[in-house]
Amino acid sequence: MLVERERTQRISLAKFYWRRAFRILPASVCYLCIIGFLGMWSLAEARGRDVASGLFLFANYLPNKHWDLNHFWSLSMEEHFYLIWPVALAMLGNKRARNAALAGMAIICLWRIWVSGHFILPGIPTLQRTDMRLDAFLAPCVFAIMLRSTGWKNRATRWLSPTVCALLLVGLALLRLLPDAGALFASLRQLVQACVLPLLIISTVLRPTTLFAKFLELRFLRWIGRISYSIYLWQMPFFSQRGWLSVHTRFLPLKIVVILGFAAVSYYAIERPMIKLARRRKQKESPAVISPTPYAQAA
Repeated sequence: MLVERERTQRISLAKFYWRRAFRILPASVCYLCIIGFLGMWSLAEARGRDVASGLFLFANYLPNKHWDLNHFWSLSMEEHFYLIWPVALAMLGNKRARNAALAGMAIICLWRIWVSGHFILPGIPTLQRTDMRLDAFLAPCVFAIMLRSTGWKNRATRWLSPTVCALLLVGLALLRLLPDAGALFASLRQLVQACVLPLLIISTVLRPTTLFAKFLELRFLRWIGRISYSIYLWQMPFFSQRGWLSVHTRFLPLKIVVILGFAAVSYYAIERPMIKLARRRKQKESPAVISPTPYAQAA
């Protein structure tokens, strides 16, 4: 969206949501249909409400989910973010959206502290709720806007050296190992994680010749990256305790091979054709375009 705004001075929300829908929904709906069908015959740990929560994106607010669809809490959270941020970015302009994201991160951090003693939803893990984790999405957005500036990009390239990244990773690991010391500490730890992990990813882009960046460019790992969404979708049934798919693949190496096989079929048969279709299709109606207000554009 940032590149689109630089090229055309505007952002087409219709095009963005069209691309996102074709990228995410076909594979997830296929998975939900298959697991739902298996669940009807007690061959999978899924029930009708689980399928509905995944389909209508409220899985992270559904208590006591069954195993095979338990991971849809994170996909629901991602989709909630997509309903908020693109509109904010399109309406506010880059700088005001960046400032709004920074304010949002601070608010979420304070909200986590307050919620720990006042707004607990029974049966729902606290950190699976969108209102508790939006800073993990907003931090990368802040960095993305800043890196469109040549000055900030040069600074980040200079600062994010392999040594600094190693220290950040070790520091984050130590922070995660420390025992909880109250709501303030727990909330700040989540905020630090939300900021550090994107920086580690950014460093591999800004410094592509580092050992870690070259490692991630290995052909097999690039392939894993391409099919990673389908791996995310299909890994749960094979680690279930009672599901039919897990019972027939108890040997861990076999589980991994089978998961990769299912993910590859999902990617090549569903994901990639749908992505290509979204790119080829020309909208018959004029796209819904939101340009920033003159004040936002000046900002």
